[in-house]
Amino acid sequence: MHRKTKSGKLIAILIALALAMPYGCITAAADDNPFTDVKDSHWFYDAVLYAYDNGLMTGTAADKFSPNMKLTRGMIVTVLGRYDDAAEAASDSPFTDVDIGAYYAPYVYWAAENDIVIGYDGKFSPNANITRQDLATIMFRYAQYADVDVSVGEDTNILSYNDALSISEYAIPAIQWTCGAGVMSGKPGGYIDPKGGATRAEFAMMLMRYHEYTEDLGQKPETEDGNVRVGISWMEDTDVDEYSEDLQAYIDALEMAGAEVVLLPRVSTEAQAMRAVNSVDAIVMTGGEDIDPAEYGEEPDEMLEDVNKERDKSDRLILSAAIDRDMPVLGTCRGMQMLNIIQGGTLYQDIPTMYETDILHRSVDEVDFEYHDITVEKDSLVAQIMGKTRFKVNSWHHQGVKDLGDGLKIVAKADDGMIEAIELEGAAFVLGVGFHPEWHIAEGQPEFLAFFERLIKEAAK
Repeated sequence: MHRKTKSGKLIAILIALALAMPYGCITAAADDNPFTDVKDSHWFYDAVLYAYDNGLMTGTAADKFSPNMKLTRGMIVTVLGRYDDAAEAASDSPFTDVDIGAYYAPYVYWAAENDIVIGYDGKFSPNANITRQDLATIMFRYAQYADVDVSVGEDTNILSYNDALSISEYAIPAIQWTCGAGVMSGKPGGYIDPKGGATRAEFAMMLMRYHEYTEDLGQKPETEDGNVRVGISWMEDTDVDEYSEDLQAYIDALEMAGAEVVLLPRVSTEAQAMRAVNSVDAIVMTGGEDIDPAEYGEEPDEMLEDVNKERDKSDRLILSAAIDRDMPVLGTCRGMQMLNIIQGGTLYQDIPTMYETDILHRSVDEVDFEYHDITVEKDSLVAQIMGKTRFKVNSWHHQGVKDLGDGLKIVAKADDGMIEAIELEGAAFVLGVGFHPEWHIAEGQPEFLAFFERLIKEAAK
């Protein structure tokens, strides 16, 4: 049905190799890790070793980093001063509560002289814990001091965070920039937690991401024809002579819509996910295996089918990073389910046994698609894309959205009430559909190409 030769436009192997290689001055290996409380399975592992290896942060003991310890204002300024290698000897403290002999004094003096920090009523409060929004503000001012382009923040939408309205007015530009540049990310459930205390692990991650951003690592390579680069989430080994027909269907649809296709590697850390996301303009989250119910806090049902925990982690990291960057995202089938999960939602682990319906959402013999009608909300992205509010879609899934995640809205349902499309409110373009538009195209229904064309249009803005 489909050709399986590799497209000339694909640069997947080069991208995968580039993302797997060491970058910047991050040289730490597992054997170089002195901290017993920092494991290679932790999300902050790479960042802690980056900060430690480069003399920016030390342990709280010989073998402890204390990743969850809260940071003080004095600690933050000291680390930034080390990063800049430009701290001046303090001959006179600008703040009444900064002792000239304190370890942080020269760094506070340097930061104040360069408008990176300001005090209140002549005080700096060096021993006070720093909030996430104040940390973002200091990083933002440091970037301005270092002549870093911070314009990316001007178009960054932070209203998708559930607690966006609790951000203090002075911190809004800083959080827009740190999120837009990929320096700061949100927390599970769609929160930015602006007034929560910042931890040592979070700051290490911000330092590493800032380094990557300013070194132009992970920036999108120039393309000869100026096409939008769309990343396809990892779904299988791509170092092969031919791809599966499922992956090829996505490739064909995107190329038909005019995109340059990038096959993203499987990632296992936030840093890897950020580099992968930064290499493209938009993301397609693909269909595939069942998602491990541990991802949404449930035990496996007896009808659960094959899961791929490595893929679950990779998809979760990639999708979270894309949403943090307000990047256009199209999720199909499993991709829609993962979108619901990372926003705090749950799934029916097996529709036939858990949901009363007379509609087949997957054929009994699992040979070909089933088809059924869906009804679409008239003001939704799906209605805009298809130009109608009722049409027939293919169906190949035995799992489905149960409890809706935070910040999501239902925009299409099957006649049995099963959710068939969701959107992330406040985002520029984050859309999940339960069907497979790429296969509609492959089977001679070109009107479904509009889903990929709209994704590319949003990415080109």
